[in-house]
Parts: sequence; structure tokens; C-alpha cells
Amino acid sequence: MPIEELAGSTLALLTAFCWALTSVLLRRVKDVVKPYQSALVSSITGVLIIPFVAAVWGELPNLLNITLAAAIYCIAAGLANFALGRYLWYSGISVVGASRSNSIVAMEILFAPLLAVILLKEEAEVATASAILIILVGVVLISRSYNQNDPTVERRTFYLGILVSLGAAVAFSFGALLTKLAVVSVGSPLLAFIIGSAASTAALSPAIRGLGLGYSRGDWLFLIAAGISHAIAGLSYWSALKLTTIVIATPLTQAYPLFTLLLSYAYIRRLENLNLKVVIGSLLIMIGVVAVTVS
Repeated sequence: MPIEELAGSTLALLTAFCWALTSVLLRRVKDVVKPYQSALVSSITGVLIIPFVAAVWGELPNLLNITLAAAIYCIAAGLANFALGRYLWYSGISVVGASRSNSIVAMEILFAPLLAVILLKEEAEVATASAILIILVGVVLISRSYNQNDPTVERRTFYLGILVSLGAAVAFSFGALLTKLAVVSVGSPLLAFIIGSAASTAALSPAIRGLGLGYSRGDWLFLIAAGISHAIAGLSYWSALKLTTIVIATPLTQAYPLFTLLLSYAYIRRLENLNLKVVIGSLLIMIGVVAVTVS
């Protein structure tokens, strides 16, 4: 595997870990913080952190040289990923929990590479296609791990959470294509991320009403930590898409159900109902991730 693709693959795995960490942190405050407020805080965090990083690296002045077409790609990517995608994803976590929601959102592995092959003319090797299939089996197993005896989740609520999470997968799939176009057009993941985060912050700004009401100091800490984690995830993902293809990067990011399982067991096992299907599904996802990495 070429060095750039290896670097892109590593960043994609970092993205997966940060997404998992974000979901676990938000699970801790789901009864206090509304999903659209969580999405707003994540976007604001990105707007505050990434320009500082761009300034340190000397890229911030180039923000004025971005063309209108490139800016439009960045705005569209920000709205798809950071506004709509995050809102739906956080809503799914709030309804059915981090482990199950993340497993359904991982269905992005089906949509994003397919769209990339059709629309962007990227190539998918047979080994990558087989790995995606293995990951899909793992996702299906985890999604079918619903416990009918669990009194904390009603059946109707469960399927609503599944539907919302599936919507997030679709949003993130189109967002992956737009992100690829954005970082290629701009030439800098940092600058593209800044524009995308600013666009999503503007779109989510009505959520500022009621923000902070009833929050404890601990709630704020978890919320801000989730925002920082998601900002790192966003930057690493956009950087990965600059270094490698969607066909490679997207399946690797879908290791986050496995990371979610591990973090959930370590920190929020009382909130997550883990069983054998979840464990087997997570192992299959890891096998698929390894297969993509070595292909």
C-alpha cells in the first residue's frame, strides 16, 4: 500500500475511534442535552479549534483565495455532515443508545463507496468489496441485537431510532462525496473544514435557544469533550479523503461500532445492553477493517 494511502487509512481509523468516543460521551448526557444542541456545540467547537490549527500551519491566509465553486462544495459538505448528519446521528444515540445507533449508521459503507464508484469513477478492488461485505454482516448482527426483555427501550422507540440512524447513514454517504470534492477543490482539509463548520454552525444557530438550561458542570464537560472529539474526527476524516479514496477510507471509519462496544463496556455498560450478537458483529467488523487495510 502506498505511503499516502497508508496515512489516509490511519487517519480513517483515528476518525472511527473519535466518533466512538463522541457517541459514548453524548450518551452520558442524552437526558439533558437535546440532539440539535449537541450538533451545534460540535460545530462551534470545530469553528473555534480548526482556524487556530490552520494559523499555526500557515494555511489560514489562503482562505481568501478559495474559489466560489470550492466554497460551495465545502458548504454543502458541512451541511450534510455536520448539520444534518450529526443531528440524525445524535438523535439515534439518544433513542437507542450508542452501540446500536452506530451500527446502523455504519450502513454508510454500502452507500458511500457505491456512490463514489458511480459518480466519482473511483475503483474498488475485489478484496475491498469482500471486506465491505464482511463489515456489513457484522453491522446486521449488531442491529439485530435488540433485547425484547429490555424495559428501557420500547419496540416503537427502537425502530424510530433505527430509522433515524439510517437517515444519518444516507446523509453521511452523500457528505463523503461532497467532502472529497471539497478537499480536492480547496487543496487543504483544514480550510475546507473551517468553511463546512461555519456553514453548519449557521444552519444550527436556532438551537442556541435553551442551550445550557439545566446543565450541570459535568454535563458541560462531557458535551465540550464530545465536541472536541468530533472536531478531531472531522479533521482526520477530511484529511483521510484527501490522501486516499472514499472506497478505502469509508469502510475503515466504520470500525467505530467496535470502538463503541469497547468504550461502552468500559464506561457506560449500565446504559448499553450488550450481548453475544454485538460481540460477534464487532469482531466481523474488525476483520473487514483489517482486510481493507492490507488490500
